[in-house]
Amino acid sequence: EYDEDVIFEQSPASGKIRKGDKITVVVSSGSDMITLADYTGKNIDVVTAELDALKINYVTEYKAVNNYSKNEVFQQSPGNGSKIKRTSTITLYVSSGIPVPDLLGLTKDRAIATLRDAGLVEGTISEEASSEKAGTVFWQSTPKETPVDKGTEISFTISKYSSGPVVTTIPT
Repeated sequence: EYDEDVIFEQSPASGKIRKGDKITVVVSSGSDMITLADYTGKNIDVVTAELDALKINYVTEYKAVNNYSKNEVFQQSPGNGSKIKRTSTITLYVSSGIPVPDLLGLTKDRAIATLRDAGLVEGTISEEASSEKAGTVFWQSTPKETPVDKGTEISFTISKYSSGPVVTTIPT
């Protein structure tokens, strides 16, 4: 119920004593309960160092998620503000990176919006002749589902025109 190293009882309780008299104190070894901090958005190395210092058990689970950089905690269980016993184990859910979305076949504007929605940034956008539908992405610098850090630039190329089959009419 008291923080660690806090004197919470003494004998005699109060009054005058003479030099050389004995005073007995009781010092807290700390509470069995702690209140969890909010670890979301923090680097897993920083969080585990803090938990190790507090002697709190934890497990980690990694998952590719949008808007969180690699090794960033995106969820914890129990949550922020929860009171737990020091002997409890908390679960830290950690980003293995943002999965790059599939941009192929999207328009330039839709590709940019898709990247930004995922926490990524458009890199170099070029146009090139191709056999793909005009105005759509036909190449991207990082393959879909590849885990990357938040804010990573993804470049892509838009088809200038569609070079479909050439139809020639021959007069008869």
